[in-house]
Amino acid sequence: MDLNEIIYGSCSFAFVALIALVFLRGRVSGPGIAISAACALTAIWSADLAVPGPLPAALSSFLDSLRLSSWLILMVALVRLRDERNGRAISLPFLVAIGFCVVVVGYELATLIINVEIDYSARRLHDFLGTGVGVGGLLAAENLLRNADEARRRNLWPLCLALGGTFAFELFLYADRLMVGGADPILAEGRGLVGLLAVPLLASAMARNRDWRVDIHVSRTIVLHSAALVGSGIFFLCLAAVGVLVRELGGRWGSALQLLTLVGSAVVLVSAFGSRELRVHLKRLISRHFYSHRFDYRAEWLRFVDTVSKSDGTDSGLLLRVVRVLAQIVDSPAGTLWRLEDGRTYVPEIGWNMSSEFGKKLSVDDEFIKGFRGGTWIQERPSEPDGYWPSDISRTWLAIPLSYGDELIAFVMLAAPSQFYSLDWETFDLLRAAGKQAASYLAEERSTRELLDARLLNEYSKRFAFVIHDIKNLASQLGLVVANARDHMDDPEFRQDMLLTVEASVARMSRLLAHLRAEGVQTPPQLIEPDAVIADLVDELSRLGTVVEARLEAKTSKIAIDKDQFRSILSHLINNAREAVQSKCLIIVASRCTQDHVIIDVIDNGDGMDAEFVREELFRPFRSTKAAGFGIGAYQTREVLRMAGGELDVVTGKGLGTVMRVTFPVQGQAQLASSAA
Repeated sequence: MDLNEIIYGSCSFAFVALIALVFLRGRVSGPGIAISAACALTAIWSADLAVPGPLPAALSSFLDSLRLSSWLILMVALVRLRDERNGRAISLPFLVAIGFCVVVVGYELATLIINVEIDYSARRLHDFLGTGVGVGGLLAAENLLRNADEARRRNLWPLCLALGGTFAFELFLYADRLMVGGADPILAEGRGLVGLLAVPLLASAMARNRDWRVDIHVSRTIVLHSAALVGSGIFFLCLAAVGVLVRELGGRWGSALQLLTLVGSAVVLVSAFGSRELRVHLKRLISRHFYSHRFDYRAEWLRFVDTVSKSDGTDSGLLLRVVRVLAQIVDSPAGTLWRLEDGRTYVPEIGWNMSSEFGKKLSVDDEFIKGFRGGTWIQERPSEPDGYWPSDISRTWLAIPLSYGDELIAFVMLAAPSQFYSLDWETFDLLRAAGKQAASYLAEERSTRELLDARLLNEYSKRFAFVIHDIKNLASQLGLVVANARDHMDDPEFRQDMLLTVEASVARMSRLLAHLRAEGVQTPPQLIEPDAVIADLVDELSRLGTVVEARLEAKTSKIAIDKDQFRSILSHLINNAREAVQSKCLIIVASRCTQDHVIIDVIDNGDGMDAEFVREELFRPFRSTKAAGFGIGAYQTREVLRMAGGELDVVTGKGLGTVMRVTFPVQGQAQLASSAA
């Protein structure tokens, strides 16, 4: 396989790949199908020249005329589409072009069918028709590009360059044949190279023209690296040529100078391509000249999400990431974030590679804040020396609003990039969208922090309410001690019991205050014998003057709960039973054990409660029928029991007394260890 066959084979493969890209993306409209058909004819023509022999020469000539005619009709059709947008009917040049192409293809088809040997006159007519196709293609390309508006011209020039170059080469080839009378084989082989070079330009044109609905996507990263690779290759080719020249002219020092030139130039190349400024410049050049949009929005948004979501665990991490992610869009090296404080002023919160100007404030009524127009406007630093700009830092260049809903919750000030950056509508739109998304992250973080603070405050309030109720019970017990002290103070045993009661109350209050502290932790569950705690409490209350009858039948059973909490629950239930009626009442504490549960009943013979009160009022916080009550005792008791795995039920009726029934699951040592784990 010679070089000519390799070139034509590569050309055929490139056009097939272009067709595959078009149809794999789908949604191909009329112009897209026409371009694909012309590409298919070109691929077949190139494949025929890459593998000579199977097809007759007349068929190759027919494929060539068919290929060129399809591209000519395509170019004239695009001019017609432009004329249709301007309100014109089908133009005469379009009809002339179609008629001329029919003549060219019909001539080649007739020659193929008749299968006669082509004489000098027939060959001259063939070259004349080919020259006409070249002239027509150049005229169509020039007319399409020259009469397009500025925005449209930017999208059409790759197509016009690719096909204009193709038709120019064909014109030169056929004109040379007409003038010289023969074909230069080297010149004819250049048609494959021209077709191969036209493929990337055609792909770029189809990607730019969205109305053709050919959504070819070529990664900007791949283009960037490919451009760098091509540039490196061109550099090394030029370098090799210089090296050969140095070797030939340098005499006996030629080889050494050649090596020195190669090494030095390689170092320069590596340093140049390692430069951030060069990469930024190359990226902008590619985006400006090869793509219809300045940004690769998919890549930009993935980078945005990746940067914002990488938490470093610090309080200021999100703020820094927001500054960085906005700075990346415009290649800014630094920036600061100002956040709304107390709904009245904006303060510099944090800086990235830049001083944050702590202590400075901007009122919501400041002219600069009004310049954001409610969070929809991005502000550039004024070029006039007397223009108002709130930052004292000379490097600040751009202010981006971060608006959430109708509120401007923050804004970011960015430093100017090291190279000139041209701001356009596309950049502003992307910055506005990114600013709104970043503002939603900041608002979510603020809401989460406020919710956490509210939850901590709620937990503290609940602990405080529980502690206050327990202190009320302790105060009630100490009140009984004081009341009985007037009658029994001379009794040594009473004084001893009173001292023990006061010590226990002080210890209990100390534990309650420790539980109230925010850093306090809940006491882990313990295995206790409820009958022992009940007996001890009944004995203590009896000494203080409250007669309680104990009927204990669960002596071998154990439950899992903090001993102080269990004692507090029993004290509350007994005190409620004693305070519920004015007259003297009988209070009974009974315990029994079933197969799975320990049941403890606190029974009184008072007036009882109706079902509606139990259902609607008893367990609701801050509802109390007692003048000195807080209304959280029953609620607290049930909550503590439920956290320990127990339950509180009420068996009562109007005039029938009340049974407050506490139910606990029976616990063993293994069950306690599993629960703690």
